[in-house]
Amino acid sequence: MRVPGGIVKGSLVSLALVVVACTAAGRATPETTASGVLGIVTGSDARETLAALCELRGSTGPSAAEALFFDRAHERLHEIAAAVEQVDRAAAGRLLEAKERVEAGIGTLPHSFASNMEGLLEATRAGLAELGLPSPGCDV
Repeated sequence: MRVPGGIVKGSLVSLALVVVACTAAGRATPETTASGVLGIVTGSDARETLAALCELRGSTGPSAAEALFFDRAHERLHEIAAAVEQVDRAAAGRLLEAKERVEAGIGTLPHSFASNMEGLLEATRAGLAELGLPSPGCDV
């Protein structure tokens, strides 16, 4: 029995599409990234930095807050600001200014620390939004 070529060809194309779709479904989609003069910032970097800032916001002791800030957020904030500078220089400046306010008071946790932290979280989220990176809230 002879099968018309169009049916075989169509079946092969359909099979190829199924294989490609299944292969693609098993692969993770590439993560969104942004870059600046200090390197690449990934979505994971964004989430980790915000998690550190959220944790820092709840800090009560100056030494613990200082360690958390410098170990988990400080360098990444500079990287994020450098990437933001590529798309919005003013937003990068606001982020660095907010970081400086927190950094200046972190060893003593003055009364202004809470509002400075809110300002830093807001500036960081705005910068990440400019980059198209995730900027979840502290309750996530």
